[in-house]
Parts: sequence; C-alpha cells; structure tokens
Amino acid sequence: MHVKMESPKKSLSSAHDFIDLLFLDLLPHYGKPVRESQVELSHQMLDAMVGRQIALCEAGVGIGKTFSYLIAAISFHLYVPVEYPILMTYSHLNDFSYHTPLSIVISTSSIALQQAIVDEYIPFLSQILLENRLIKSPLQAVLRKGKGNYVCETRLIRHLENKNLPHQNPTEKDALIRLRVGNIDLGLTENVSDYDRRHICVSGSCGKNCPLQFACRYSHHLMAAKSPAILFQVCNHNYLLADQMHRQCGKSPLLSNFKAVIIDEAHKLSEAARQMYGESLELPELDEIVQSAMLINTLSKDCMIRLNKLLDHSHQLFAHLDQVIQSTDEETLNSVDFDPTHETLCIMQSVINDLQHIDAFLLHSYSKNLKHQIAKLIEKIRIFQFRKDAYVYCIRRNERENRLSLEAMPYDGSQHLSSDLWNSQVPYILTSGTLAIRGDFQRTQNVLGLQTGAGSRRLITSSVPSSFDYENNCLLYLPAEIPLPDLDSSEYLAGITEQIQKLVLATHGHTLVLFNSYRLMGKVRDTLQSDTLPFPILVGDKDLQMIIQKFKNAPNAVLFATGACWEGMDFPGDMVSSLIIVTLPFSVPDQIRRQEQLKYPTLTDYILSSVVPDMQQKLRQGFGRAIRTETDTCVISILDARGIQGGRYYHHVLDALPTMPVTNRTEIVSEFIRAVKKPSYFS
Repeated sequence: MHVKMESPKKSLSSAHDFIDLLFLDLLPHYGKPVRESQVELSHQMLDAMVGRQIALCEAGVGIGKTFSYLIAAISFHLYVPVEYPILMTYSHLNDFSYHTPLSIVISTSSIALQQAIVDEYIPFLSQILLENRLIKSPLQAVLRKGKGNYVCETRLIRHLENKNLPHQNPTEKDALIRLRVGNIDLGLTENVSDYDRRHICVSGSCGKNCPLQFACRYSHHLMAAKSPAILFQVCNHNYLLADQMHRQCGKSPLLSNFKAVIIDEAHKLSEAARQMYGESLELPELDEIVQSAMLINTLSKDCMIRLNKLLDHSHQLFAHLDQVIQSTDEETLNSVDFDPTHETLCIMQSVINDLQHIDAFLLHSYSKNLKHQIAKLIEKIRIFQFRKDAYVYCIRRNERENRLSLEAMPYDGSQHLSSDLWNSQVPYILTSGTLAIRGDFQRTQNVLGLQTGAGSRRLITSSVPSSFDYENNCLLYLPAEIPLPDLDSSEYLAGITEQIQKLVLATHGHTLVLFNSYRLMGKVRDTLQSDTLPFPILVGDKDLQMIIQKFKNAPNAVLFATGACWEGMDFPGDMVSSLIIVTLPFSVPDQIRRQEQLKYPTLTDYILSSVVPDMQQKLRQGFGRAIRTETDTCVISILDARGIQGGRYYHHVLDALPTMPVTNRTEIVSEFIRAVKKPSYFS
C-alpha cells in the first residue's frame, strides 16, 4: 500500500508518527513492552533511509532491534515516496522497472533469524496493521536462497531412476519420494542425506535447455519470489553480495530491485565478503562432473576410463588435503594455510588433464552445460595452482557437514564492498550488538570499506546501549592470579580446571564454559572426569544442536562449548547463570592477519588497531550469551591471566563489557548467586 502525501516534509512527519503509534499505542496491546531505546533506534533508522545514508547502528542486547528496523522499513514504504536518485540506480534496466514497486532487502548471517523474520515477525506486524486498518492487504515477505538449496525436477527424476531404492535406508527413501510433490526447499526437508542433496539440488548449469523448464517447481518458485506484491526480500549476506556481483558484471540480478537494504548481524559482513569475492573448490563439484557424464549414453570406453581416473585423482587430492589439516594443531583444526607441495600440484595437474580429456570426448551439441562446468572447474583449479599475492589460500573444514574445501580469499574485501554496495544511492542500515567499542566504530568502518570514498560521505553512526541492569544483575569474576595460557603446561591445565570446578559449585551448575580450542576443551573435560561434580557435564563437539537441547532440558547442567556457541545462541532465564570464558578470544594468526599487519608501522599499532578490537568484538558476542532478558542474572568469569587486574589487556576487557561489579573471590560469587536466585534454583 502506498499512501500519497501532500509534501515530502509531511511524509516524513507522518512516517515518524506511524512509528510512535505502533510502539507506544498498538504493540503494548499485543503484549510488547514499551522500550524507549527501541523506539529511538527505529526513528534513527527511518531518518537514515529517508536521507539515503549508510547507517552503522550499534544496538545493545535486549533492545529488540528486529522490530526497530522492520517498523522503520514499513513506515518508509508506506509514507515516503521513492526518490529519483534511487530509481536511477536501476537506470540501465527497461522502462517498465520504474513502474514496478521496489522492495526492501533484509540480510542476516543466520538462517534461524531469516526464518523468524519471514514466519514470525512480519506476519505478526502485518496482523496488527490489518486489524487496525493501517494497511489494506497483508505484508508479504519471501526468503531468498541460493539455487543449491532447492530441488531440481530433472535431477530428482534422474537420481531416482539410477538409485537402488530397494536397498536404501527406508527413511531416506521416503524423504526422496516425498520430494516429487510439494515442498522443494531442502532446508525444510528432513532425512535427506548429504549425498542425495548434492545429486538432486538445482545445479549451477540450470538453464533454458532443461526439458522440464515450463513444469519446473523451482522456476515457479522464482516467479513467485519476484512478484511485485513482495515487500521484503530476506536473504543471507552471501546472497546479497552475489546479487551485487551479478549486477556489476551485467548478469541477471538475483534479487528484485530494492529501495533500501537492512543488514542485521552486520559484524559478519566482512567475512562473507572474503568468501564471495574469492573462490572455493570442493570434492562434490568434481564428483558431480563424473555423475553427470556417466548418464550420457554415447560415451566411449576411453571416456569411461578417464572418468574413473578423474574420480580417483579427485579423491586422492582431498584425502591429501585431509592429511594436511589433521596434522595441524587442533586449535586451528577448521582452517589451515594452503601451501601446496610438489605432490599436491602434481595431483591437481592430473585432475586438470582428466577434465581436459573428458571435455574432448564430449559432443558440444549434447553436453553444452557439462562442458561449461568442466571449463569453470579447470579455471578454478588453476587459481590454486598459480597463486596470486592478493589472495590468501587455505584448507577449511565445514564443521556441520564434515566437508573440506580449498579456498582462495582476497586479503581485503573492503574494496569490493566499497565499489559494489556503498557507491549506489540506496540507503543501507547496518546493525548489530558489536559494531563499536565504547562508541568507537573505527574498526568496523575499516573492515567494511567505509573509511574513505563515497561510502564515507554517506556514513552516519549511532549507538543505543542496552537497557538491561547489568550493575545489579551481573557480577564479573577475574581470579586474583592464574597461569598464562599454555595448552602444553600441566600447571595451566590444573589452574583453570580448579577455577572451573570452584565456579560450577559456587553457582550450583547452570554453567556455559566457552573455549577457543577444541584441544583445551577436551583436556579440561578429561581432567574433570576424575573429579566428581554433582551436575551433568555436556560437551558440544559433535551434534551441537542435540547437545544444546539436552543442556536446555537439564535443570543445572554444565555445557563445554566452542565455535558456534560464542554467538547466536539464546539461553534465557536461569539456564546460563554462570558464563565462564576460559581464554580471551584472540584470533589465530593466519595469512590475512599477517598481510594486514604490514599496513601498520609497528606491531603495537597493529595489535591496538586490529587485534584488540577484534578480540573485544568476539568477547562481547560471548558475553551476550549471559543476559538475554530484563530479569536474567549471571556471573561472568574470565580465566585468562592477560585479562585480570595487572594483565596486559585488563582495561581492554573492561572497555568491551558493560559496567558491573568485579570480584576475585569465589565466595562473593556464591553470595551473589544466593542473593539473586529464588530457592527453586537450588533444588
């Protein structure tokens, strides 16, 4: 619904009135409390959209920033006409694009938040607006994902025809058969194996030559996703950047044209940029070539022999990479520098030779898409053979899928962001709880390419602190003394194990222990096995979601975790009443950080300008697991000698965290817990 106003000034006034109406009058009737900081943030975001600015909006925990930006976006859509400079962003398109309503893009890092926005937040707001006659038709949103997340009709049929279904796991077989009708989103489909997913998803060669293109459910999904009735397009950061890359090189856009972009979890954008502006190579890509080629009836015997050689060489290559990553210290297990040996380069060349021979066997008229895939793969492998100075090369393990990939990432993704995103006239709202340290956005501006150029001229910043009462609801515990971190020191291991045991007993369980190293986590857990704690101890090393659910269901459990548990996990109430951060979360040095260090005149400058701010950002993410609601109470403990009083980073730790009482005595910890918890907590 577009509301025509008499003048831009009146439009903006009406838009701000709309925000106040929802937050102050309507939402309280639907069970939502009034939070002044939430309203303030929404007004700031609206002003940034109207001014076509790039806004870095720091939003403290508990503000409810999702409602802030959604209501600001709806107000912007309803009351503010699209201005000419935004329309001119799409001037290279056909004239009819001027008459097509422009959408609003919301980009986040986690699929859980994307799903919640589409399935919960927007329907909830739409219902309120409809019931109060502020809109005439429901607000519509669509979740946009890469094509690999959807079922391909042709590949599914072919896979079912070639699969020995009678001998397959019955649950997985039923899941495949059910995909013939209805839902095509593999993310919403249970019991489909990783092997089956790779062979039935929409491939990169999907195109006009598909025999089922007019009956294809994926094609119909794309048409529905691009309907003019869609107001919100929700995607992840990688998809947003892929759309911009398509537009820059003249390809068809992935997203419908938009008039504003909201980037939630914006602290993850730079990481997504490094991934998207680089290249990656995975074994399934090579396996797919073999599987697709073997379905061609006219293959010669020589070609079949070469396909089997490709299969052998591909698996040999990734088995070799697996040996490299396993021989590395477990602290950096999920990503290690790729420094190819002569043996590795020889295997790569064998793979290229196999691909070239297979390409020569294929008739162009019958295998156009496959030949195109082969050419792209050869080009990609050569990127890793002939390395460029501007890129960092690594072997990475995907924890969730236990799959290896070779990755080539630019040292600095900020230049790409500057040219692809910030040069347009479209407003961008970037928000997160960890964009600034004590109001300083310098580090975020640097990594996102906003320190110079067109982006810097449109940039505004704001910081709305959390309204939580940290001074009364939190206690920071820093031990008086503890050995310096050293994974190979028995004294250090004994010191932190003793501290963890004392703290768990002082807080009666209800503890989340965050590690930066799988190896240290395992050593501490093994040491505690010989001592008896009266609470269940869970370790989040494998099947993390299942372990987290067990932790939530147990009344006073202890969870040892690393990786994903540092951010994005929600533990409200008494579930986490003690958060223990074993070591300060400094990033492991890699090629990207070593290259960045060269930009600074001294090591000290580099540490203060880059290393410390990155540590503080992750520390704040970890701290966010402690207090999730206004009534939560928690003890936060940091068992790192570098962060305690007298330690090198003591003041940096205090700067990163909200103001709260500090103690170095576990007796005070026990007294605090007994003072803030109800008797039922201890039963």
